[in-house]
Amino acid sequence: TYDCSCQLFVPSAFSPNDDGENDVFYLGTVCETEDFVFSIYDRWGRLVAEFSEPGFGWDGQNAPEGVYLWKAESSWVGRSGSALQRTQSGTVTLIR
Repeated sequence: TYDCSCQLFVPSAFSPNDDGENDVFYLGTVCETEDFVFSIYDRWGRLVAEFSEPGFGWDGQNAPEGVYLWKAESSWVGRSGSALQRTQSGTVTLIR
């Protein structure tokens, strides 16, 4: 079985143009994580940004428009009381 008590919510695009909407790319979650690493890479696999606190995100400043890879590693206490870990990854489009 799979404990899905800690879901990540990930946008597919963001536009850091200072209009107050979708200016920062961050992951949302409904649970309290114990260990969290959120990494963003360019198309050549170079690390662009990394965060260790949920709620912090990438503002895309000084980055060209395009598709970026992200990876999130997290752990939390599941419904059963046991420690669980998950690694998820995907892409996000930076729109100028």
